[in-house]
Amino acid sequence: MRTIQFLIFFSIVLTILGLVNYYIGIHGWQALPAGTVSRGVYIAVIAFCASCGIVCLIVLAGFVNAQIQKVTTLDLRVHKKVEGFKTLNIAAASDLHLGTLVGVRRVRAVAEIMRKLNPDIILFAGDILDEDMAPAVCKNICGGMENVRPRFGFFTVPGNHEHYGGMQRALAYLTEHRITVLRDEVVKIDDLFYIVGREDPGHGGSPENRRKPLKELLAGVEPTKPIVLLDSRPEIVNIRLTFD
Repeated sequence: MRTIQFLIFFSIVLTILGLVNYYIGIHGWQALPAGTVSRGVYIAVIAFCASCGIVCLIVLAGFVNAQIQKVTTLDLRVHKKVEGFKTLNIAAASDLHLGTLVGVRRVRAVAEIMRKLNPDIILFAGDILDEDMAPAVCKNICGGMENVRPRFGFFTVPGNHEHYGGMQRALAYLTEHRITVLRDEVVKIDDLFYIVGREDPGHGGSPENRRKPLKELLAGVEPTKPIVLLDSRPEIVNIRLTFD
């Protein structure tokens, strides 16, 4: 996104410089060396068109990629024994960005895939909603998940887009649709395993106060039970150090 913003800004600056130089040139003044007035306009127009073309290609590629539903299967073995608990089938997704561009049809497609997977629990790693929540609420987009009923329910953590659109509104809407939002919280599921959900690191305040340290969150967790960590923007090094 920052690359796209830079390209747009760069092309606009070049266009303005070319137009200013052209205006000065036709009035008999020369801001740049002779012969560069028309060249400046030409370069600015080419740069602007090229930047717009690159932006369109990136947006198109992103749109096409978003339409392709991909399922990646991971077989993870946890060396912890819990009586009467041998397997856990998890379905996970992230960055759905439900709202203006992603609507009910897309949600129903994802929901159908998850239903066929027959998961015990469904996890979202943030950014379920886009920053503009109005379309999601008006179209009841999350209602597309109503036919999926995992044994242990739905859990998510906040992403930066939930905060952009208003965290309290997002929290109320997701809770209404049976999705539990964990904000620096730990939940023990049926005395079998833990879900640890972290707050988004960029939600505001000074860096040290943005969210609880992972070590603090895990303080009351029984290490003999499996732990599932949800984090919208995980810091892999810190996670490894904490669990080690």
